[in-house]
Amino acid sequence: MAAREHYDCDGIQGMELNDFNGDGTTLESHWSKRNAKDELMAPLGGAGYYTELTLAAFADLGYYKANWAMAEPMGWGRRSGCELLQKKCS
Repeated sequence: MAAREHYDCDGIQGMELNDFNGDGTTLESHWSKRNAKDELMAPLGGAGYYTELTLAAFADLGYYKANWAMAEPMGWGRRSGCELLQKKCS
């Protein structure tokens, strides 16, 4: 899975979605901003990279075929381990 490889974290099931209200009741269709800075699917504007994470999400829908050679690098969180994904900012 692309997220496990990017973050070097075997313990995750997938990407965390942005929690609009902060209470877990209003999840959005974008990645959590703390996990995917500058990624196309991040909730805030930025570089908008088409990373392996976005390509994997599109491929998982079943309607798209990803051209993995076109994936753009995202340094944010790369090989950070599970801590970045599991601990919330305070």
